[in-house]
Amino acid sequence: MRQCGRATRSEGKRCLNRRLLTTCIAIALVGCDAPADVTEPVGETFEPSLTGSAHVPYSTSETVALLDEQTACTIDTYETKIDCVDISGATVGRFGNKGEGPGEFLAPARVIRGTNGLIGFTDSSRRRFFVFTRAGELVAEVPLHMLSIFVPVSFSETTVLGAYTDGWGRGMFSGHMGDVMAAAEISLATGDVVREWKPVGVPEFPECEHGLPYYGFPAVGGAGDDTWVFMGCGGTMGFVGPGGDTTMVRAPRYFAEPPGDRDVGEYRDGLIEFRRRIGSDPDVSASVERFSETPRLYHLSRGQETFDRQGRLWISTRRGRMESSFIDVYDGVEFVGTVEVRDRMVDFDLFEGTLAVLVERQVGPDDSDGVPDRGIDWYDLGEF
Repeated sequence: MRQCGRATRSEGKRCLNRRLLTTCIAIALVGCDAPADVTEPVGETFEPSLTGSAHVPYSTSETVALLDEQTACTIDTYETKIDCVDISGATVGRFGNKGEGPGEFLAPARVIRGTNGLIGFTDSSRRRFFVFTRAGELVAEVPLHMLSIFVPVSFSETTVLGAYTDGWGRGMFSGHMGDVMAAAEISLATGDVVREWKPVGVPEFPECEHGLPYYGFPAVGGAGDDTWVFMGCGGTMGFVGPGGDTTMVRAPRYFAEPPGDRDVGEYRDGLIEFRRRIGSDPDVSASVERFSETPRLYHLSRGQETFDRQGRLWISTRRGRMESSFIDVYDGVEFVGTVEVRDRMVDFDLFEGTLAVLVERQVGPDDSDGVPDRGIDWYDLGEF
């Protein structure tokens, strides 16, 4: 079998989530001590109106960005392209050249919206941040001097702001990242770090086996850059203010839900691929059995949360994710309610009153390969 990173798109679809980074995180997260109780859901469940849908190519990317109410962009990892589609399903932009020359990239990651409809994304291989117009015109290309993975949060005409871990191996393999998180604002003109900061403190999570959070992020657009939110196991979160004051919150909608067959299959495939790459024992049966008996985490992957124009925190969750998926919303530390969308959510983004969700569709009779298609759905959030 060919390596996933070198496979064709059809072979890549069969690879599903065999990605080194995802697998490392999954291995670490199996050690979570999640509460075993199941509680009745609380708060409002809101089902927004579906206003449009578009098909996008299968990809290993887990990111979507709304440029405006009509246009969303994602990454085609097999063709090394940025894809932009509109609410009617039409392609309105597709660009990118694979390489190491000016404006070229090798492994585009996390695409985000900038001002005036600009598109920004990192290249994890070239360790750079790129800014393009939707027509594919290069606006900026700056080096990232962080020691590890940089997750962009927002960017303006002059700077890009994001969070990163300053100890990649420690953060990935110790099962927690909270004690090594940092944030930086980088000049788009020079690549220099113009501002850098860390949270005042990192909260303890006594319910978790390791006692620390998995990751944290600054509340950009919410309570302010100096406020951080940390994600723990068992639906626990820690909100740390600029003075170090900490509020611990248990997600009201969390319950100890076991992984589904699809989750277990993805974990098994990813672990086999990971062990093959490092030359380790190929027998994964014990790890897979432990994973299948460990309740799902509350949250999806790092970077799949955002703040809306009212400063409310939107968090993509692992609950369900078969016929429907769920996003929980918080105003400060107060739970507001849940937004329910169709299909298996991969990522989401907000623009004004519009929600765009990158999803994997349900497998239907026309899916001869048994692998779900990908799409982007647009929703009108109305008065939520």
